[in-house]
Amino acid sequence: MPEFDFGIALNVGSVIYGNVGTAKRLDFTATGAAVGLASRIEGLTRDLEVPLIATADFAEVCDVTAKQLGPYPIRGFCGAVELVTYTLS
Repeated sequence: MPEFDFGIALNVGSVIYGNVGTAKRLDFTATGAAVGLASRIEGLTRDLEVPLIATADFAEVCDVTAKQLGPYPIRGFCGAVELVTYTLS
């Protein structure tokens, strides 16, 4: 079996979701600041060489011990965002 190489980003927050498009091409999508932030931090998984990154906001509601990655500036967001990772087993 070939190995899969991809990154996962986790965040919590308000989103807007629903069907967008026309009768010929209808997509279900989610949007909002929480989605945008998750998308941006997913891109950091390769740079930071970790398969999973979450925001500190996600870590607060998750009952699993996280490893701190530190604050990172995220394009389009004010100030640095505290990021964490989790050990995958």
